[in-house]
Amino acid sequence: MSLRSTNRELPQSVVRAPSQASGGSFASVVEPLESRQFFSASLQVQNLDIIPGYERLIFSKVGQLDTTVPNKFKDTGKLRLLNTGDTVLSISGATFSGPFKVVGSLPASIAPGTFADVTIQFTATAPPPFTYNQTNGFNEQTRAGTYIGSLNFKTNDPQNPTWKQELAGWYQTRSEHNQEPNLQVMINLIMNYKTNIAPPKTVLLTQGSTPKYYGEEVVSPYWQRVDATKNVSVRQVAAYHTQGSNVPLYWYSKATKTQHQVLNQDGKWSQSFLPPAVGGSGSAFGSFSTSEVFGFKIDTEYSDDKLNKLQQYGGGHHVRFYPARDHFGNLIANTYFLVGDYSNVVANTGPNNDFQDNVYIVSNIQPTSVTVPPPTSPPPTSPPPTSPPPPTSGSPLVAIGPATQSVIEGNSGTKSVSFTVSLSKASNTAVSVSYTTANGGAIKGSDFVAKSGTLTFAAGQTSKIITVELIGDTIAESNESFFVNLFSPTNATLGNASAKLTIMNDD
Repeated sequence: MSLRSTNRELPQSVVRAPSQASGGSFASVVEPLESRQFFSASLQVQNLDIIPGYERLIFSKVGQLDTTVPNKFKDTGKLRLLNTGDTVLSISGATFSGPFKVVGSLPASIAPGTFADVTIQFTATAPPPFTYNQTNGFNEQTRAGTYIGSLNFKTNDPQNPTWKQELAGWYQTRSEHNQEPNLQVMINLIMNYKTNIAPPKTVLLTQGSTPKYYGEEVVSPYWQRVDATKNVSVRQVAAYHTQGSNVPLYWYSKATKTQHQVLNQDGKWSQSFLPPAVGGSGSAFGSFSTSEVFGFKIDTEYSDDKLNKLQQYGGGHHVRFYPARDHFGNLIANTYFLVGDYSNVVANTGPNNDFQDNVYIVSNIQPTSVTVPPPTSPPPTSPPPTSPPPPTSGSPLVAIGPATQSVIEGNSGTKSVSFTVSLSKASNTAVSVSYTTANGGAIKGSDFVAKSGTLTFAAGQTSKIITVELIGDTIAESNESFFVNLFSPTNATLGNASAKLTIMNDD
């Protein structure tokens, strides 16, 4: 049975209506009959935080709280373990790496058709051993840092006999005081998105009296909706600014400059990942619908540089946009990181150039006036990826194919499309490789059924099939694509690790 991927790319959680985006609805998995093992347990995992995806939970913690407005922060996260099989799912042998623990205990068993929610807590009490400067400054870099760990357990699901849940937490000794994570660490290291922010290990996105652009930044002051049948959706993924300050986010009309509030982040959570809105729970979320061309305003800072008052600082360039890339490096269609940096008009002081005061993911938008096009081949993200080691003697390559294919959509129901995962030669030992679908222009839940899991090749086997269900409709739309990606092989080396399928519209 496949393991369901629920929103690694974030974004269909964000693209959908607020009730869905808040975690109330996930795309169901329809398992092809030919691959189904009857009378077996079947594990599926959901990250109820949604961000950054099913395979990773993120956390933050402050050691010494602010004395005026004591900090609240995200030191817990919740997983939902579902058994969609025919027999009882057994869970055993749970272990942690890193400063994390289960609140209570993992269930020993889950009955067919039911689920159990598990809360994980980040328990760090001091920063990790120093490796490199991960902070937003240069004088406190050893007093904060990232822990990367995991929860590992065994199951009796024949397709997922072991499960590894990635965990990433940011610990800082004090609130603020240059002990916040820098933007690159937030997006690339902790959340594991592959968006190129800047050259490796860049602490600040410094500017002079004119703007300076970094990485694959998309420089456009104004935006518009892509799909007129869907809202623009925004989720705040981090807030690292003055503790105690509520922060509103607005969209405004290019033509009239009229402002409309999208969300208002709770100031008690101003040193945290996934802060809630005022009076809310879960990460702050909002959506809006407009046919106008629009810009964004983060508290006092506009996406149109010319509207910001302190032009002497970066030419007023205090808001940046970056295209969102999933943890395989694939672009997430029409989805961008929106990040901002504060200037102080009253004191006439400029931004500190960290551009991580407020970080959002915005979906269903496209730029209307790009002034500096992004590079066609973005440089590596930070930390830079390491090249895969050459195959060891006797180790086969595992690859997915065909690399590209196309299928007519159909007007209703579902149809199956197959991908072949093969070994370059038979192995004397068992080989396994994990896989997951990833959005392109096609969206899981509306265009195809998301699917993830682990394939295991017994000794001597050289071929396995992944079957994905396409969802037909009668909506006139452009051709759209999605990907099936391989990762984490054992006893093998990755060859071609990504296959692209284009759904040809027939309406």
